[in-house]
Amino acid sequence: RGSCSPDRGPSLPHGRGCTPRPRTLARQSTHKQEHGMGDDVAMGASGESELVVPDSPVMVEDEPAGVAPPPEVPVKIEEVRRKVVRRVPTRRFFGIIDLEGDGAKSEDELQDFVAIEALERRRSAALAVAANPKGSAGKRKRAAVTEERKEEEDGEERVAKRRKQQPGAVLLDTGRIKTMVTATSLVNLRPMMYLSACMRWGTGPSMGVRRGACAVALLDESRLLVLGGNEGLSTVGTTEVLDFTVHPRRMAFQPGPRLSSQRRECAVIPLDRTRLLVVGGYDGAHFLNTTEIVDLVTLRVSPGPRMIHRRAAPAVAVFQGIGRILVVGGKNAFGCLETTEVLDIRAAALEFKPGPSLRMQRAGPTAAPLDGNRIMVLGGHDSSRTHNTTEVITVVDPGVRSPRLAVSPGPLLATPRSYFASVMLNAGNLHVIGGHDGYNYLDTTDVLNLSSMEFTTGPSMRKRRFMCAATAIAEDRVVVLGGTDVSIDHNSTEMLSLPTYSFMPAPWMRNADGLRAAAG
Repeated sequence: RGSCSPDRGPSLPHGRGCTPRPRTLARQSTHKQEHGMGDDVAMGASGESELVVPDSPVMVEDEPAGVAPPPEVPVKIEEVRRKVVRRVPTRRFFGIIDLEGDGAKSEDELQDFVAIEALERRRSAALAVAANPKGSAGKRKRAAVTEERKEEEDGEERVAKRRKQQPGAVLLDTGRIKTMVTATSLVNLRPMMYLSACMRWGTGPSMGVRRGACAVALLDESRLLVLGGNEGLSTVGTTEVLDFTVHPRRMAFQPGPRLSSQRRECAVIPLDRTRLLVVGGYDGAHFLNTTEIVDLVTLRVSPGPRMIHRRAAPAVAVFQGIGRILVVGGKNAFGCLETTEVLDIRAAALEFKPGPSLRMQRAGPTAAPLDGNRIMVLGGHDSSRTHNTTEVITVVDPGVRSPRLAVSPGPLLATPRSYFASVMLNAGNLHVIGGHDGYNYLDTTDVLNLSSMEFTTGPSMRKRRFMCAATAIAEDRVVVLGGTDVSIDHNSTEMLSLPTYSFMPAPWMRNADGLRAAAG
């Protein structure tokens, strides 16, 4: 024993005297039990015993023969580790501790060392998270924001790709025939409107106040009425009248009748030739189930029938074949709605009755009549996504007194949209304006052919407009009003004029033989 110097290491050959021997975890545990140092065993969370692995290998010298062991003294493992490990001469190679000094490592020792290193890394990581929980949460939040931005960029790229694939111009049939008389013949011409993505919207007159989420309707052939809306957090209950027959430079909005309630996200539709019906909305504190009737002659406002449900941002349309107004979707304090309500405008007493339920919740949709007995509901959103789906509501038995309505799925839209304005350009084409596609506020417009569900890219507006209103003030003129951008509500308007061209049949189409030859 005297020849063993703790500073210089063992001086005797291996296997004799005080030769240090490397021990595996199992052998170290057995040795500690023999020398009364206790078990480094703890109960884990699962109820099974776990071996407490020391941070560094512990070397214990063999007892010489004939020497009584020292009395058992309670010693803490950490103290033994600190005292003994400092005296163990070691050298490192390739990141492994070589205790014997000869570079030879058994498989058990290598596995033990790898396990210890893994436990140390886990312990360090756990301590780092415990010391700075906000930093870890911040990293997760930054990762979530990065992922959200990536999804938005992907969505914009998909929308741009779809728009590039859409045609950029369309001819719109007016349904009229224009007769031209020449010196030798009588020629029937067909006027057709032309719309192209290269056209530009013109600047219209400004409204008296900013109006996001407003509604608009025609009073007669020369005037329109814009109703309600909001300016920031303030809901508006006023209206304005515009005479659009004068020169555009002299157009100006004039104050109109005041509504009984402040209303934003309301809807308006003609009740008959002399009355308008204003439906639902939000007054800044409550969702509304009330309606108001505007007399187009006197511009007086009177209460209308109450709806069954409170709803803002609904869509409205009329079944011309049966004389009923359909109110579709919307939202209230309980969320987005899939319910509908029907109003018989021919009845003596106006009363809303429950209609069929849609297949999904739709807030901010639009509704377009396909014919006298069919209405298509387009877009909108629910609590999780913006829709690119449509639904068709059909009158099943129009001849009976209380006709039944059925809902069926319609074709898909090219782009999801909600809170957008729509204008019927002719009998079969719907002009879709602005809104939101689930990612961005939109300044784009499209023309939707309701029979083929094909989109044509329309001209982009000067500003992004979400929750705007629009109407056709003439066969070839469209005006869009108000709405909101990312940061501000608009008081501006924009106008689009469509050129009209008259077409006549080509010479080869004038006889049946030429027509059959061309078709062949």
